[in-house]
Amino acid sequence: MGKSKGPRNPARKSNSQRGTTLPAAKPRTFWTRTKAAYTVVIALVGAVTTLTQIYRGTIPDARILGSDPTPFLLPFTVTNDSSFFDMKDVVFFCGPRAGQTIQVGNIVVSGVRFQDSVGKAMIKPGATSLFRCPVTNARAEMVKGTIHPIMEYRTLWFSRTFDGKDLTWFANANPPRWVQGDMVK
Repeated sequence: MGKSKGPRNPARKSNSQRGTTLPAAKPRTFWTRTKAAYTVVIALVGAVTTLTQIYRGTIPDARILGSDPTPFLLPFTVTNDSSFFDMKDVVFFCGPRAGQTIQVGNIVVSGVRFQDSVGKAMIKPGATSLFRCPVTNARAEMVKGTIHPIMEYRTLWFSRTFDGKDLTWFANANPPRWVQGDMVK
């Protein structure tokens, strides 16, 4: 056998050995860096805003439907304001907050939560459901009191609780009705 004279393929010449040069990279100007930073900031603000709106959309809206001279037959409407997420396992309660009372005849009730007989319900996105405050065992008429609706539900894979706005019963009004706010002190 003969002596090896080196590799069969001669080494390729690099660009600098061939005499060609690569174009130099343009240095990033202040304006280019500023635009990139603004783009990142705007994207983060947009993401936070979107997540905040999704979260706020999962907070329901509870209102009284019309007026009724019977305080606990009047239904509450509960609206799922979310455009995408169901409210699952919704349970509706009502009753006085700590320090508030309901007076039925001569009986004053405090620290009690009354659950609607509907049980667990599901409210689809954008849909409305009706619930009642079921204080129906009273043998006398309600004289005065303040209640607030409470809902327990699941959405976005989490259990949530919603405390509605206080409602005060005005038995002496014509017709008797619920008014938003704690008017009995």
